[in-house]
Amino acid sequence: MKGMTHFIEQTPQPLWLKTVPNQPIDFYTSDQFRARINQKVTYPWLNTFANIAADGFTLLTPDNGFLGQSPNGPFSRLHLAEGGTTGNAQQWGYRPWMRNGVTFTGNSDQMYIGQKYTYDNPDEPGSGELNDYTDAIVQ
Repeated sequence: MKGMTHFIEQTPQPLWLKTVPNQPIDFYTSDQFRARINQKVTYPWLNTFANIAADGFTLLTPDNGFLGQSPNGPFSRLHLAEGGTTGNAQQWGYRPWMRNGVTFTGNSDQMYIGQKYTYDNPDEPGSGELNDYTDAIVQ
C-alpha cells in the first residue's frame, strides 16, 4: 500500500502462542468459535470411563455448540466435530486408548483413526501400558 512502511525484525527467539495460567487456547474467525487447544485437564467422565486426561487435545469445529455437550472438550489429540448443539459429541464408542489419533464426530456418529495402546489388563486401562505394543486402528 502506498505510503506504508514495513519493518521486519529478526530475533533468535521462537514465536510463542501460550497461556500462563491453566486455561485453554481458543481460536475465533468472524467472531465465531472455531478451535480449542486444551489446557492441562482431566474429564470426570467420557462415555462410561472416569478421569480421562485430555491435556493438549485439540478441537476443530464450525461453532461452539460442541462445548455445551459432555465432556465439553475434544476426545483425542485431534478432534474434528460437526457444528450444532446436538449429535456432534457422540461419545458412546469412546475407549480410553483413543487418545493419540483423530476423532471425528457428527450426525450422531463417531470415528477414530490412530494408535491403540495395549494394557497389562485389557479390562483396566489404569493397569499400565505395555511399551512398544501398539496397534493401528480405524474404528
